[in-house]
Amino acid sequence: MNTRYIVLSMLLWFVYYANASTIRIPNDYPTIQQGINAANDDDLILVDNGTYNENINFLGKAITVKSENGPTVTIIHSATSNTAVVRFNSGEGSNSIIEGFTIKDAESAAGVTISGADPIVRNNIITNNHGTSEGGGVYCSYSSAVIRNNIISNNSAGTGGGISAWHSSVTIDSNIVFSNTVAVWTAGIRLIYCDDPVITHNLVYDNTANTGAVGISITYTENAEIFNNTIDGNHGGSHGALCISYSYNNVAENNIITNNTGNNCYGIYKYGPSTAVLGFNDVYNNEPGDYYGFTPGPGSISADPLFVGGEPFDFRLQAGSPCIDTGDPESPPDPDGSIADMGAYYFGTVLTAAIDIADTYGENGQPVDIPLIATGLTGNEIAGVELHVAYDPECLEYTDFSSDYLTDPLVNVGDGVINILWDDYENPITLPDSSSLIDLQFVVLGQIGDVCLLEWTGDNELVDPLGEPIDGVGWDNGSVTVIEFHSIAGNVVYYDLLNPVAGVTIQLSGDHNLSTITDDAGTYIFETLFPGSFTLCPSRADDDTGVTVTDIVNIRRHIVRLETFDTPYKLLAADVNTSGTVSVADVIKLRRYLADLDELPSGNWAFINSSFVINDDNWQSAPDCIDFDLWDADLTDSSFVGVRMGDVDYSWAGDRRGMPRPKTCGFIELDLTDCLGVPGDIVKMPVNVAGFKDVAGFELHLEYRPEELRCLGLETELMNQPTTNIAEGEIHFVWEDIFHAVTLNDGGEALSLLFEILDGAPDTMVISVASAHIADIAGADYDIVTTNGYIYQQYPTKNADTYSLPESFKLRETYPNPFNARANIVFDIPEASYVTLAVYDLLGREIEILVDRFYPAGYHRVTWDAGARPSGLYFVRFRAGEYNADRKMLLIK
Repeated sequence: MNTRYIVLSMLLWFVYYANASTIRIPNDYPTIQQGINAANDDDLILVDNGTYNENINFLGKAITVKSENGPTVTIIHSATSNTAVVRFNSGEGSNSIIEGFTIKDAESAAGVTISGADPIVRNNIITNNHGTSEGGGVYCSYSSAVIRNNIISNNSAGTGGGISAWHSSVTIDSNIVFSNTVAVWTAGIRLIYCDDPVITHNLVYDNTANTGAVGISITYTENAEIFNNTIDGNHGGSHGALCISYSYNNVAENNIITNNTGNNCYGIYKYGPSTAVLGFNDVYNNEPGDYYGFTPGPGSISADPLFVGGEPFDFRLQAGSPCIDTGDPESPPDPDGSIADMGAYYFGTVLTAAIDIADTYGENGQPVDIPLIATGLTGNEIAGVELHVAYDPECLEYTDFSSDYLTDPLVNVGDGVINILWDDYENPITLPDSSSLIDLQFVVLGQIGDVCLLEWTGDNELVDPLGEPIDGVGWDNGSVTVIEFHSIAGNVVYYDLLNPVAGVTIQLSGDHNLSTITDDAGTYIFETLFPGSFTLCPSRADDDTGVTVTDIVNIRRHIVRLETFDTPYKLLAADVNTSGTVSVADVIKLRRYLADLDELPSGNWAFINSSFVINDDNWQSAPDCIDFDLWDADLTDSSFVGVRMGDVDYSWAGDRRGMPRPKTCGFIELDLTDCLGVPGDIVKMPVNVAGFKDVAGFELHLEYRPEELRCLGLETELMNQPTTNIAEGEIHFVWEDIFHAVTLNDGGEALSLLFEILDGAPDTMVISVASAHIADIAGADYDIVTTNGYIYQQYPTKNADTYSLPESFKLRETYPNPFNARANIVFDIPEASYVTLAVYDLLGREIEILVDRFYPAGYHRVTWDAGARPSGLYFVRFRAGEYNADRKMLLIK
């Protein structure tokens, strides 16, 4: 058994934060999520009774979200489909806890999802959630979560109806998993691609699967410990109640597996090559048999376990059960000190409360706190406390104590024993569950590898205000394991090696599963890590690509040997189909991507371990992860180079969305020329350019309103065989030819667009330039100024269906006037004219030119957005041919 995970989870579960704040819901905030948003690490969010219709996300915070009075009266009800009720997906650790809620009614999602995080989920009712694929009740991926003492029922999913874990090292302990259903595989608890999971003391019953396992299954999993579970009365399926599939080095002992029925619903089923140590199990009355592919192993029996039974059914053992004291004698004894029983519940006095000395880690020469954790004592008034804790003075040096509950206790330390006495029958205390009664503080003296034991000694006792001892309290020993903590740090830069890449997720897997995100400087750090073997992998989600027609021109030039990329990282960027070569296939993929016909097939990013010396020969095999053993020293330069697929011209470097593109090649004007028509007409809109010289790449993206216009196509005699895509409301045009560059300097037509004006179209229809990119024959960008185009309706006369133009030039009254933010300026021109429209302030200073171009004859409207300009009187001045006019506009804010 790999105790590293268990000790760490116990440490973080039981750590007590003396300076934490308590946020109360709904007193301080009306919703739980608002409380989470306001919380700081170590805070407690305490939730009062009620139903909270929301979906909550822990946002990476080390906080406890807990109900005041338990799950039956505190409900989180899903408010959004396709979203889990509770989410941990931002690297939360074991000090992120959800406790004491009913979590219900997720649609197309699990009740709780955990991704790249290691929280604790305990003492909840997780019910009536319906996932579409993996996980109905709880779904974990890349996680070392602890799932403890929950009731998980009536959930459904494709696989893993109750709990599903993938690529995780989970601890699943003391849960009741019943009446869950799946379409395919494992109605109860399913683990796939997991390492070192612990599945213990769970009751799994009355779950139903159409095919596959019904109770617990492990697939492609190693070192699983499956101890003391009761798997009874599950239905259907074809691979048994406990299925071990393509899994190795697993142990299944002390389990009761009985009364499971269905098609090939054997008790323990081996599917594919697998190894497991089996023994001391009661496997009985399963249909069609008890074992398939495995032999029972030592100490195993096949007998009626003699459950207590009754209604509701009680799975505890009756006196005389063959499962009492017949578990593995080498297993930890039952709480009453006897040999372990089989099954989830031992036969004997059930301890309802305990004071636990927390297991933790410490570093030589460093302070460490050991909390004494109270569980199961909620509702008990405590008026007296007597504690005696023994420790090794050669391993730990006692320094002090603290307590939020015991006022001025008597503490005496001598001969390696801490003696604590407190009493106050007039002011008894009550202890919330999982609270620290007292914290003992030490300095670690032991060397790396030592285990410093802390053990209860003498007569320890809790008494009520009448002086009567509180019965049924267990006393659990603890330890401090001495290790050396390490850290891993690094950065991520773009392939020009100058620009940091923010927002990269760094996933640490192996002996721990953690994740973090690079900051604006491209840096990240994992601190206080335990020694072990690790893999470090970066990834980045889809974002602004920086890929333009300029990249295609550069790639084509490289292919025909007109230039060699100045860094082999550009080879990775150019290989967008990840074939290992840069070829015409990549050009086609990029053209289709830019025309919005396809996504980039390989995703957005590749990341290269910067310690790998990449060159023109090995770029295809450059590793994107780092594997290492962290035992003796920090890793302070675990860095990566990020490569954006398709981008070989450095147009993306860092988060540059909304930033201007480089101005490297001169200046081009691109103008969509206005045109005129009526509904039913087909109009031709020229796209005119000026300064268009030696152009080898042209990319244009336009938008229009499909309820007003229908695009019928585009025409160009200048650019041969472009890639085009006319979608609803969008037009995409991509062309490049490095050997047949085109020139158009006089403002003439580069291409034209054909539109049909639809019925109900407004007076003015806009075709807007979403983006445009033009490259020269050297593969560099031109700087472009673009102008939107307009299609105007001819105005009808008042008495007929014919249409007429204005009879004279006229600048009409602006409206509204006065105005608050925007004013509409309307003018008539009876013949095509060059129009200027400018705004002046009260002192006659020109402050903005609104129009300076040719307009066709007709009725026109221009909107002035005053933006942040101050209130006051402004003038608009209109010039068209020989006609001049001014109007006043009053801005009031």
